[in-house]
Amino acid sequence: STGTNTFIGIEPIEIGGEEVASFHYREIRELSGDQTGTEDTHEWFAVTDGLLLRSTHDTRVSSPSPIGDIVYTEEGDFRLTSRTPRS
Repeated sequence: STGTNTFIGIEPIEIGGEEVASFHYREIRELSGDQTGTEDTHEWFAVTDGLLLRSTHDTRVSSPSPIGDIVYTEEGDFRLTSRTPRS
């Protein structure tokens, strides 16, 4: 795979009612070879400690088969609900 990882900027993210400054990055990957496709991922990391606060991704991969191409797609999104660790 090949691609880029781009710094979008510093953005606020709300985590548990608290606004947290975050570094927003976007990674775009092109897949080639036996499987082809794209991956588009956004990630937000806390400015203060680098903790991953949120991630979204959109993936589409095509694989050849005897009956034609098989296409796998996936979309996902997660974010922390609290910065306080559970004990």
